[in-house]
Amino acid sequence: LRAVVNTNGGNAKLELVESHLGRKPLSYLVDLIITQCRTPNSRRRPPFITGGNFLAVMRVAIDEMVDCAAQACISSEETNAWVSQAITHACNTLKINHVPWCVPPARRNGAPSSVVVHDVWLNLGAAASNPTQLSSSFLTRQESLHMAALQSSEVMELSDPRGDWGALSVRLNKFASVLHKTILPKEWDKSAASLATCSQYIIDAYNYVQNTFNPAIPLHQLAIIISIAFSGLAPKIFAPGITKGDVPKQLDQLSAYIRGLEWVPRPGKRGATSQQPFITMMSTFVIAMSDPESPISRRVQGGSDIKEWLMKHSAKGITILSLCRLGVAEPVTIRALYSASWGRDIRALTPSEILAKHAEVVRLIKTGGQYGGFDAIMYLMGDQTAQVLRQNHFVKERPLPPRLPSHTVVKTSSRNVSSKRTLLEYLDWEDDSRISSGMDVAGSKRVRRSN
Repeated sequence: LRAVVNTNGGNAKLELVESHLGRKPLSYLVDLIITQCRTPNSRRRPPFITGGNFLAVMRVAIDEMVDCAAQACISSEETNAWVSQAITHACNTLKINHVPWCVPPARRNGAPSSVVVHDVWLNLGAAASNPTQLSSSFLTRQESLHMAALQSSEVMELSDPRGDWGALSVRLNKFASVLHKTILPKEWDKSAASLATCSQYIIDAYNYVQNTFNPAIPLHQLAIIISIAFSGLAPKIFAPGITKGDVPKQLDQLSAYIRGLEWVPRPGKRGATSQQPFITMMSTFVIAMSDPESPISRRVQGGSDIKEWLMKHSAKGITILSLCRLGVAEPVTIRALYSASWGRDIRALTPSEILAKHAEVVRLIKTGGQYGGFDAIMYLMGDQTAQVLRQNHFVKERPLPPRLPSHTVVKTSSRNVSSKRTLLEYLDWEDDSRISSGMDVAGSKRVRRSN
């Protein structure tokens, strides 16, 4: 590089241009390699250099990996992950942190250049959104023993109700595994709320939640679930601009309208991207606003204002309107969308309403498997929130059923009377492929399609 880059006689600092993609995790490079190797006659794109042999070599290497996986009795469903782990292990061993890349796309018509150049490099320093542990096939004996001990320790800690657990590592995909926990997650930390300059009643509210937290209380466990969901929305945690003409005038339609609002970011808003503080601040906000014994509720009951409390949290997108959007408060008047007043325009849920919602959320998480988190968010907060969390890998959406030919006809009775039916009437769905909206759905019987 020094031979081709002009550094003014070696006195100037050697600088390389970072790719326009910014920092990417190693998994991004691995996925590109596997995709291009499995695409026949594909146009050569980064990271493969035009005229180089790496693409041909990697195709042979991946075929060999697949054969090794078969010999190791690895199922076909897990082979892709096994190949990805093998390439990741090789990149880590070789300490590949940067790779040559193509120039940024120019502002002109036509496809951007995909030719790899020597002075533009892709940085692989970003953390993976969902890091996976390497298979024991790629570890030394000492590393395997260490990993086995570590995994055993993690299993013991996870099964212990008072063992540490991480809300942002469990997210909502695996929340069923921590429903038995009796302590706050390790992300819960009062220092994240920056309380040094706050009034005493605000500090008292955080102390109250910390000292009285009990997940056996439906409101408390629901508050943790909501805080995880809200942190997964970041930086899209704010409400959009409201057009008065779009707001329904009927109060019974207002809740659905509010839950259907888009989540948007606010450029330049500091503190809206870090997820960890939301675990502390949102869970405290939910409990303090809904628990009649909390310092905040007692202050409201006594006629004192909570303006400082509301302003502090609204800077983080945590508002009483967001409680409506997240399913733990209800709008009372149209003014819920405009400078709402707590108790007058927006009310807390009653204990019976919280109990019912908590029971259904927990049921969906327990029975939905890997889709339980998505089902629970759909029920509690609606599709708009569920889709953002799906994009941010906090929940996993159920796959759509296969498309059927439009001419498909099914028999509907023993008299061989045939008629065209809608898709949901004759799909062979399993019970766990349904999305519940709060009621148990009976399993459907399979119906054979006629030829």
